[in-house]
Amino acid sequence: GVVRTKAQVPPLPLPPSRGGRWDSVAAARVVAERSITLVRDTHNLLPLRTENFATVVVNPHGDALDEVLRGTRNVDEADVLLLLLAIRPKSGAGSIGVPEEIQQLARRHARKTIAVAFGSPYVLRELGEVSTFVCAWGVQPVLQIAAMRAVRGEIGMPGRLPVRIE
Repeated sequence: GVVRTKAQVPPLPLPPSRGGRWDSVAAARVVAERSITLVRDTHNLLPLRTENFATVVVNPHGDALDEVLRGTRNVDEADVLLLLLAIRPKSGAGSIGVPEEIQQLARRHARKTIAVAFGSPYVLRELGEVSTFVCAWGVQPVLQIAAMRAVRGEIGMPGRLPVRIE
């Protein structure tokens, strides 16, 4: 059964910090970079070309979301709002649970917002008509780095949505 099958599957490689090899870390980086998905970029905010941007991190679950890219302005003064969302769906809730003040912020600044979902792409449904939406699929540091490299235009965004969200 399941136990026997599980015993036959080799374990995932460990990162070097836990005794693994560098080639497994490189493979994880490649997979992360290939997974980054551009859902839309209505007002051509990508790649991020300005240093006048504000960053808002939404992390209600306490996940280890490092701020890889920091803004230099408050939201109203910024040319771009970079909205980083580490929000997980809650089973049976009927919605993802984007805080109301974040939904209002995204709607108010929709034209200049780059929203990055570090998890479910369904977050987009609660953000109104934000100009740009990127899905990074998880909060792991390798995905955070890949997403920020993609936002800055250092790598492409070849990922594809497996579901329809709009």
